[in-house]
Amino acid sequence: MKKPLAQGDRTSSPAPVRPAPPDVQPVRQAPHRCTPTAEAPRLSRRDRRKIATREALITAAQEVIAVKGVYLAVIEEITERADVAKGSFYQYFRNRDELLDVLLTHRLDELRMRIEATPPMGTFAACVRTLIGHHLDYFLYREDFLLFLHQLRGLITLNTEETLAVRDTYRRYLGFLAAQLPVNDALPSGDGPTPEEGICALLGGLTGFLSHYVLLAPLATLAPQRTRIDTARTMACLAFWQSKEHG
Repeated sequence: MKKPLAQGDRTSSPAPVRPAPPDVQPVRQAPHRCTPTAEAPRLSRRDRRKIATREALITAAQEVIAVKGVYLAVIEEITERADVAKGSFYQYFRNRDELLDVLLTHRLDELRMRIEATPPMGTFAACVRTLIGHHLDYFLYREDFLLFLHQLRGLITLNTEETLAVRDTYRRYLGFLAAQLPVNDALPSGDGPTPEEGICALLGGLTGFLSHYVLLAPLATLAPQRTRIDTARTMACLAFWQSKEHG
């Protein structure tokens, strides 16, 4: 008769290992492959040279205008400063108007992005003040563009047929600014100025004051008086909008 095992002597026998069926194979994960990002097509040497030449002409135009102004910035001097043959100029720009339009569009696009990032909101007066503030902050530290814009407006007036591209670009910008203003229900419809007329008063009053001030001192010296200028120009614009109401 077998003797029973003691409690401490009980041990569990290991479970028998069953071999895997011969037709079952271990699952292997496919290695992770990084999908290469599409690279921009590499420009040819000729294309890179064309881009560099165009940029050189734009830079040269800015430098000539800064020294001689818009009226005396002729193609011959621009190409000379850019070290480009005069005949090559017309491979990049149809005429001087198109080059001036490129310079104007670049600066107006900067202003447009500022306004779109912090658009005018609230009352009609608040929107007017916001637009004035955006332009004031831009002009105070970009005196060269203020003078360029001042001269360009004169050139558009004197040479209408030779500045069609510049004129169209500037008018589109005025339309963009007019679209930022809400409908002012406080003013009688039909009697007050149109939004475009009001925007002309807004920009004309501000740039006119600043372009005269540069005869006295650099515009940056006006920075401490920014709030006072902003308030004064806003009040003047609102007075213009209401002037026909009582006239």
